[in-house]
Parts: sequence; C-alpha cells; structure tokens
Amino acid sequence: MARSIHFVGSAPFPDARTALRTFGQLNDLATRFPDGEPRERGSWLLWQTRIFRQHEDFVPDRTNVDWRRPDVEITTFRVRPGRDPGAVRFGDLGYAAEASRSYAIFRELMAEGVLPPASKFQVSLPTPFCIVWFHVADVSEQVAVEPAFEDAMRREIDQIASVIPAEHLSIQWDIATEMIGLERGTIGGPGTAFPDRIRQFDDMLDSLGRTVARLCGFVPQGIDAMVHLCFGDWGHKHSIEPKDASKMVAFANTIFVHAPRRIDLIHLPVPRERYDEAFFAPLQNLRLPPATQLALGLVHHTDGLEGTLRRMRTANKFVANYAIGTDCGLGRRRPETITELLRIHREAAQAA
Repeated sequence: MARSIHFVGSAPFPDARTALRTFGQLNDLATRFPDGEPRERGSWLLWQTRIFRQHEDFVPDRTNVDWRRPDVEITTFRVRPGRDPGAVRFGDLGYAAEASRSYAIFRELMAEGVLPPASKFQVSLPTPFCIVWFHVADVSEQVAVEPAFEDAMRREIDQIASVIPAEHLSIQWDIATEMIGLERGTIGGPGTAFPDRIRQFDDMLDSLGRTVARLCGFVPQGIDAMVHLCFGDWGHKHSIEPKDASKMVAFANTIFVHAPRRIDLIHLPVPRERYDEAFFAPLQNLRLPPATQLALGLVHHTDGLEGTLRRMRTANKFVANYAIGTDCGLGRRRPETITELLRIHREAAQAA
C-alpha cells in the first residue's frame, strides 16, 4: 500500500492557482493542498514586517542584512517611547483575506476535478512567538506584546473558519524559531541580532510546548490541526542541523500532553545527509496519539529517489506508519525542479 504525501506549504509559483494545480498532480496520494504562499507571503515572516512598520505604537530599531541572503534586509522594532507595551493591540494580519481568496480558487479546481471532493485546503501559519521574536528587539517588549499578537492570530483563524467549511479546511502551525532554539539550547544568542529569551532547555521545552498546544486549541473542532517542526530553509539552508531526532520527539511529546484537542498531523524534518540509525532511533520514543498522523520530511531533490528510499529504509526500523514529504516548504527551490521532485514523491510513496 502506498504511503500518503504531505505538502509542507510554500511553492515557487507566482499564484495560488498554479500551486494548487501543481500539487493536484498527486491528488491520489495527498488530501491536503496549500496555495503555495505566493507573492509577499513567499518571504514567510518578512510578510508581517509591514504590520509593525505601519503600526503607530512601533518605531524601527535597527536593520540587518541576513548572512544567508545578503539581498534581504531584516528590520526590528521597539515600542514607541511613552507607549505601554502591554496596551499594544493588532488589527487584521492578512492571513484570513489571503485564505479566502485562495479557497475560491480551490473550489474552482475541485469543480474541475483537479482536486478530489474529499480534498482539504491547507492554511499554514507562523506562530505569534516566532513573528514577535523576529520583529521586536527588546525581550521585555516581546513578552508584553506577544499576547496581543496571539489574540490577533486567533481572530484570523476565526475568520478563516467562518469562510471555509470545516470539512474542507486544515490549519498547520509552522514551528521554526522554537525548534531551532530547542536544538541550539537558547532563543537567540551571542552574535545574533536578537537577544536571548529563555536559556534552560527544560524551561524552553515546557514553555514552548504549552504555547504550541494552546495555539492548536485555537483551531475549532472539526478542522484539521497540524504541526510542522522546522529548522529553517532561509536560502535553502537549515539554521542549525539537529544532532538527531531526540529534541523533535521531546517537543512533539510535550505538545501532545498539553494539547486541548486532537492534533491530526505532525511533521518532522529529516536533513538530507542523514541516513543513519542514530538520527532516526529517537522516533521509537514518540508517543504518537492514535488519531495523529506522522509525516517525515525525508524527500530531497538533491539525492533523488535513491536517497529518499535509503532514508525511508532506515526510518522503517523505528516507525511503521508515516506520510512522506520534503523537510520544509518548496518556496526556496527553483521552479524547474518541482516536476522532478513530485516524481520522487510519487515513486517513493508507491515503493512503500
């Protein structure tokens, strides 16, 4: 029996229609289809910079050039002097409006038969923690501002759920800063543009795990809630390479314990160089709830079908049932590689 396929989110296409049509080529193996996060959303967190730049309660603090992408400037902000950080509020963030537009296209493609009737439109969201950490320079202001941004994100989800029927909707939280921090042992650190926030691993694991679990609770019952753990893909490179899957497993288990609702899928990335048992062995400690699907991001274009199958053979020694996908979204890839990458997905899934 073939394995199912999970698409992480982004795609290197100019519009949602192209992304959905492309992902729809695997509609016999996948059920959730993202819009590819086109245009401004292709910059992931940088799309939200406009929210802080236009906000009357924030002023720019400093602008840095990212070492992985010298053409990209990252601006951080501080609360305007004299304003109370705890009183900051946020309006529309734009996610609900984008989801509504893309869902209309999704419906058209279902009517055309490009996507089957049981398909679900996938909305991928960064966590408020990640967005605030990325944009707000001062640690105390981060802590004060984050609840307001979390409230705004919850309103976005409520708007999305009011427009898209539950049976056609899935919402995925993209967990990057948190996972990188857990692997590194701190959020931020010496030599970065951002200050440390939480220093002890156990504190981080519990605090961040509870936060992600709470975010999953924002997704109304009847709508798929998913979690994608990530080590970054800025410039198509991880921000940090994990020693093995142990911290991902610990994080996932913490989320499961505290989640107030079912988590329908959790996606764990697998670096392209890792075929070894030492990386995959911690998966045997994953306390996966019966209703939660595991997806492993072990499909890589770099070493093709052979490398993907090699990683799958090692994974099979420690976990039996899992979907396959890439370790992160496709947005930072060259468009001309996607056809081959989808072929690798299909042949690897069917080889199982």
